[in-house]
Amino acid sequence: MRVVQVDRAFQAQSSPPDEREDFSRLFGSSVVAFRLRSRRLEVEPHGGGFSIKTVFSGQERYWFGDRTSVVCPGEVLLVNPGETYASEIRTPIETDSFSLFFPKHWLDAEMAAGRAQALRHALDRGLSSLSLRSTPRLPQELRKLAEALTSGADQLA
Repeated sequence: MRVVQVDRAFQAQSSPPDEREDFSRLFGSSVVAFRLRSRRLEVEPHGGGFSIKTVFSGQERYWFGDRTSVVCPGEVLLVNPGETYASEIRTPIETDSFSLFFPKHWLDAEMAAGRAQALRHALDRGLSSLSLRSTPRLPQELRKLAEALTSGADQLA
């Protein structure tokens, strides 16, 4: 599966229609990785496919309706497909934020093949989003992927 890295926030609500259409096609055909480094950033409310979010430094705050989740280094946030949320970075040091968005057809195929049973169970239970302190390996692997994408690689290996 092709991975495309985007190094700027996509503002789904205020972007022009042609840009929204381009991003919609991209999200439908590729794994999309956002790596954003900032002290201040507001991302408008938006929805999308299943996504995984982490930060390598700093923190990012997410709003899901009336619920807030803060992601810090060593934590991951899993966001259910179709859930609407907004996020903000407002930190004294630079936050290095990384998110992966997976196309619906890829997630459906992984679940059908039995390779995502824990995720299927969580989503079937109506999980809206889940912030987890993970084992050190997951953030390390996400950092490796982020660095590989930054260096020009574009495939999930």
